[in-house]
Amino acid sequence: MTSVASWLRSTSPKWVYSRVYNMKTFEVPDIKWVERFVVGTTHPEKMLTQKEIGKQLNDVNCALRYGKLVSIEQNITTLSSGGKDIITQYTVYHVGFRHRPAGK
Repeated sequence: MTSVASWLRSTSPKWVYSRVYNMKTFEVPDIKWVERFVVGTTHPEKMLTQKEIGKQLNDVNCALRYGKLVSIEQNITTLSSGGKDIITQYTVYHVGFRHRPAGK
């Protein structure tokens, strides 16, 4: 009778872990196109919902599958109205791609 440990060693694993995406590696000099992605509220008069900000983040994540993050800028806007201060912040991600996307 074989032990459980020897049985586990003899069986092949059911799942082989690999990357979900096939990310192409390239260097900064190979970048031919830079796209700008804004995440957050840019105008204090037009506040975004969490669903809209989530869509913006989803766009950034989709772009990072094929591109490389070049830089990040963070902006803060303060608006005073009626004795109240409204502070909004947004982040801009610059993602570089190897080729110019079709239609751009």
